[in-house]
Amino acid sequence: VGCFGVETGQLIRELGENDSVQGILVRFSTPGGTVIGSEEICDGIVSATARKPVVAYVQDLSASGGVMGMVGANHIVAHPSSMIGSIGVLGPMLKRYRDITSLGSGLFGEQVTGKVTGKVLYAGEGKAFGHPFAEDDQDTEDYFQALLNKTYEKFKAHVSGHRPVPPHALHEIGARILLAEEAKQLKLIDSVGNEGRALNVLSSLIKNPFSTDDLNLVHVRLKMGGQSLPFFSLSGEVKAQNDSALYTELARSLRTEPFLLCSSYHLNRLLS
Repeated sequence: VGCFGVETGQLIRELGENDSVQGILVRFSTPGGTVIGSEEICDGIVSATARKPVVAYVQDLSASGGVMGMVGANHIVAHPSSMIGSIGVLGPMLKRYRDITSLGSGLFGEQVTGKVTGKVLYAGEGKAFGHPFAEDDQDTEDYFQALLNKTYEKFKAHVSGHRPVPPHALHEIGARILLAEEAKQLKLIDSVGNEGRALNVLSSLIKNPFSTDDLNLVHVRLKMGGQSLPFFSLSGEVKAQNDSALYTELARSLRTEPFLLCSSYHLNRLLS
């Protein structure tokens, strides 16, 4: 999951509502993200699991928001060399300037020597918090730290609500990164294996299971759009096994990042 969580969650939710899709495999390869985006991914996965199995596969890294997003799946498989964890909350880095003696690059740029001072004008208590020229405001700093602490407690409760891991166990490991086997022992994940293992698990969870050899896999990536936008946009990049035109049409119509697992019959019915 390397895109905006809100859109990813919505795409997974749409897959869950599509009767032609029998199961979903979501690949995670992420250092994390925003709280809201990660929750949206989890909400999308949970919504889909109400109608069909969803398996999360940690390809190499699922940290912080990645953990928050993946825990909603029916089963989590992680590659043996993957890393999972970093269950914590990171706040902003604060800079404060005091008695600066030089600004600028010198040479051909502007340069100021001597003592440099600044004064921040603002209205509303705490509004200037974080500005490098603002005076120390311990009360506001304590307030923001309390917000981070509350978010951390919510994070641990979220994971414990979806996985058989008590909050105190999560508190003990802190924000450390764990290898797959360690994460399994802690019950953050269910099993360790490669992507083939994840597909086999998904096939076994489908009500009418079939061999993975009979599956049609379609992988559509969400890629960075034009240079003018700091957003991700959808692309038609598809890895197809057979008819490229067929898979391209499927990718265009479903607009999804996760794998779609369909029998040939369902695939043809979906595109007819």
